[in-house]
Amino acid sequence: MLVQLHIENYALVEHVVVEFGPGFNVLTGETGAGKSLIIGALGLVLGQRAHADMLRTDAQPTLVEALFNVTASPQLQAGLSPLGLTLEEPILRLKRVLTKSGSRCYINAQRATVAMLQQAGHALVDILGQHQQQTLRQREQQLAWLDSFGKLSDDSSAFRSAYHQYHSLVQDYRRFRDQEQQRQQRVELVQFQIQEIAQAQLHPGEEEQLAHERHLLLNAARLYTLAQAGYATLYRDEPAVLPLLATALETLTQLASLDTSQHPLLTDLQQSYYVIEEVARSLQAYGGQRDVDPARLQAVEDRLAEIARLQRKYGTTIAAILQHGETLRQEQQRWTEHDAHLQARATALSRAREALHARALALSDKRRQAAEHLQQAVQQELQALNMPNTVLQVAHRMRLHPQGALRVGTERVHLTADGIDEVEYLFSSNPGQEPKPLARIASGGELSRVMLALKSLLAREDPIPTLIFDEVDAGIGGMTAKMVGEKLRHVAQAHQVLCITHLPQIASYGEQHYRIAKSVHASHTTTDIQPLTFAERITEIARMSGGTHITATTLRHAKEMLRHTP
Repeated sequence: MLVQLHIENYALVEHVVVEFGPGFNVLTGETGAGKSLIIGALGLVLGQRAHADMLRTDAQPTLVEALFNVTASPQLQAGLSPLGLTLEEPILRLKRVLTKSGSRCYINAQRATVAMLQQAGHALVDILGQHQQQTLRQREQQLAWLDSFGKLSDDSSAFRSAYHQYHSLVQDYRRFRDQEQQRQQRVELVQFQIQEIAQAQLHPGEEEQLAHERHLLLNAARLYTLAQAGYATLYRDEPAVLPLLATALETLTQLASLDTSQHPLLTDLQQSYYVIEEVARSLQAYGGQRDVDPARLQAVEDRLAEIARLQRKYGTTIAAILQHGETLRQEQQRWTEHDAHLQARATALSRAREALHARALALSDKRRQAAEHLQQAVQQELQALNMPNTVLQVAHRMRLHPQGALRVGTERVHLTADGIDEVEYLFSSNPGQEPKPLARIASGGELSRVMLALKSLLAREDPIPTLIFDEVDAGIGGMTAKMVGEKLRHVAQAHQVLCITHLPQIASYGEQHYRIAKSVHASHTTTDIQPLTFAERITEIARMSGGTHITATTLRHAKEMLRHTP
């Protein structure tokens, strides 16, 4: 609720700090005292448009600050959460400073925007008066009130949640469906790449082996010459190593036969002879294998070129190419399962659509019944508020659209997060006049009383904590004014109510009473607001009843009015 309003340099208001209480707060004062300035200042800090005439002539900055207690309502805190407010403290502080160059906005001492003040204001305060019945003019709010009256708010919230879940499924399905062309192109590419890697028949280490073979093939002639030269030196030429060793071996054999101690030398020489003989044979065989083979060299070159091409496409090594091939096979499997996933999503989407349509129809039927009951209930409330010839209809119909997603009978109906329903309050204040949209034809006073009737019915359901009624008493008096006072007191049991009134019958029902007065000092006009004691209230009620000439009778009557109100 609004606990304090601080105003500086706003039009005729020089400096005012006023604290409001819970329940029913009334604001009174003579005509022209500046009662509308208080509401205007509050509207300014709630994000309403600023005008140059709000600034005082002394060019001092205009400051309006409002303090709200936000601890009582979880719904209120949920409404403020989109602003990013943690609300760790029980007091929410809104502030706006207006200068000739512009305005600055604050929420809890942090810079904010006008839009943020407006969003906070929509959750905190409903200003209901001449030209300010914003919520009553909004169809979405009219629908919300119907849901509140019919105790359908939970149904509506559940439908909205199902609607958003359905559209999440729609987006997911469309994403999968739109991937179909991409899938076809990707599947063909993946299949080609898998086949290309498979047909290459790569195996680890192959590149190194081929590089070695290429080196040998490039040097085949030189290798053959070297091998033949080595063989010739060991065996074929004169003198060759092996024949000389054979001669030495025969000599050492004779030596060992004469001196057995030299047998180890004989054994070593024999082993050396056999080793060198094997080397000569190996060189001869190696040279025979080192023929220049251009065809094989070309084959090796081609194979290495193919490996290099695959490395440029799939990986820097054969191992990396083979790993990429495995990754492609896994992707191929996923794309193969895409059709099954798409079909599963289509099935889930179809079931969600059917369930959502069933919810929409069920909610629409409940709203239709609630609209009939609300219309009757508001009509009774308006009768008690001295509007006997007034007709208020709660027109309920389905939202028809030629491309609507839902078919009802032969018609197509447009589906939104609010359902399939259009609700509009139609109003007629004169007999024989066809009811027309309330927002277009009702006067400010009529709108205020219609709002009062609705708020009286919805007092326990409406989440907005503070309601401000401006000129709700326009065109009424006597017993009707007393009924309006009773209605406002009733609404104040569930809300904080601020009411600007000219009628003592309404003012007498207030739990807190504030008087707004204008004064002139040295050609300087200011407006001030003060809370009244019980004795001061008697004088004020008497003034409102009898005008400027207050008699003992009017004072006694005022005192009786205050004593007999609850």
